[in-house]
Amino acid sequence: AERRSFVVMVLSEDALGETLNISNEQVENYYNANTDQFTKTASRKISQYRSRDEIEARAVYKAATSDRTAVSLKDAVREATGSTSGFIDADWYDQGGLAGDLSDAVFNAELDSIVGPVESPLGWHVIHVQEDRAEEQIALEDVRDTIKETLERETLMDGFYETSIEVEESLDMGSTAKDIGASFSLPVNNFASVTIDGTGPEGENSLEDVVADQALVLEEAFRLEPYETSFLLEGNSGQFYAVTVTDKTEAKYRPYEIVKEDVKKDWIEEQKRIAAEGLAASLQTDLVNADKPDFRAAAKDNDGVDYDAQPRLQRQAGSAIPYLNNQSIARIFAGNPGDIMMIEGGFGYAIIHIKDIVLPDGLDYGDQEITRAGQLINQLLQGVQVQTFIQALQERYDVRRNPRAIEFLYNPEARL
Repeated sequence: AERRSFVVMVLSEDALGETLNISNEQVENYYNANTDQFTKTASRKISQYRSRDEIEARAVYKAATSDRTAVSLKDAVREATGSTSGFIDADWYDQGGLAGDLSDAVFNAELDSIVGPVESPLGWHVIHVQEDRAEEQIALEDVRDTIKETLERETLMDGFYETSIEVEESLDMGSTAKDIGASFSLPVNNFASVTIDGTGPEGENSLEDVVADQALVLEEAFRLEPYETSFLLEGNSGQFYAVTVTDKTEAKYRPYEIVKEDVKKDWIEEQKRIAAEGLAASLQTDLVNADKPDFRAAAKDNDGVDYDAQPRLQRQAGSAIPYLNNQSIARIFAGNPGDIMMIEGGFGYAIIHIKDIVLPDGLDYGDQEITRAGQLINQLLQGVQVQTFIQALQERYDVRRNPRAIEFLYNPEARL
């Protein structure tokens, strides 16, 4: 088989990522330019009671403020309502996490105070303000790795696009895959003596661990001539490739002395086939032109010709008759009495003379079979009439039709 040697340059996000180097200065600049992202806003820890009923909320507020040293908000809810339903355990909220009047009430209140009832779209709230956490700037060291990953991702996206453009321009100017790899610090792989299916000289799959889109690269490597370089190829894996062919080894043919006997055998068989075809064609012509074709005499007068008769050949004969197959039987049953035809098969050639059509007899059809046969005939006739009618409409008015639907409606066999 023909073999090719070639060089492949791979452009991928992974390969490009290995060349990225985000400096500390870049990280610090990003941190200083985006201080809002790295600031913890002021927040307060609160527990609360929420109810749709303002009167209940006022009762809870009264119970919670009657004696602050002895009654917690949860106890006040139980005392005022008989259950703790509606009580929400303590959690931290910043100003953006509380709607309108709630935010103002919570952040303007003193610590360890009860606020309420305050109305919101969710109902009436009674709030216990427990703790306060001031706005805090997150230290650079705590987010350095996160910032670096963000910059690498953004730089990689921009760099991948820009690099692909530059690589394409370099290829247009005549650079090889090896040149591209050196110029852009991209991986380059050499493949020697590879077949079209990727098999290397030792029978291994040479590209398997390196090239994700093997079929694309191999097709291009076998399309190019030696020392030609491809355009930038985009694979389904997201990788891009440039291919330079460095060598081409033509398929090796076995010496004539080794294959001489096989060639001789094939040549003899081909000459036999040609002779058999000529004899069959000549016999067919003679039999067609004869007033009374005598197949038995023709077989007797010609060496290598046998005679056979099938008085009641059936469609289902199939392979039971050596010189017939389903295709040749179909041709015979499509013919008419008196037809003389030549058929070809693995055996050689046969001249067939259709003597007569033998219809089945002695069959006892019941009323159901006769009715069914009549229905089938009627459907077939309907199909012909409808097809003719629609054909006329189409020719006259440019009517569009659906042949598959018509076939389904009026041809029972189409539904099988």
